[in-house]
Amino acid sequence: MPNQIGGAGSSPPLNGKSRPSNTKAARKYNFRRQQRHHLIDAIVGLGARVVFEFIDELDRYHDLGGDLDNRLARYAGLDPALLHALDADRFPASPIRVAGAAQ
Repeated sequence: MPNQIGGAGSSPPLNGKSRPSNTKAARKYNFRRQQRHHLIDAIVGLGARVVFEFIDELDRYHDLGGDLDNRLARYAGLDPALLHALDADRFPASPIRVAGAAQ
């Protein structure tokens, strides 16, 4: 599995599903991801303890074990200064749609 975090070339999701290929499914997928961005921003803003409790709960209910620990270690090893320099320490701005534009 590649050692990449986020972006188009990132490793597949934990459930192994690939990105949707048709337009309707892609919109639904992108909408869910955008919702998650907002929720994660809110959770991270509550502090490290809340983030830990959330991740620990995911492990308890989905038995992620060693895979989760490996992923946490990989993320923890990232260089914060490099992420900031690449503007990769925050979510990109939401897309703006023009009213009446062809879809």
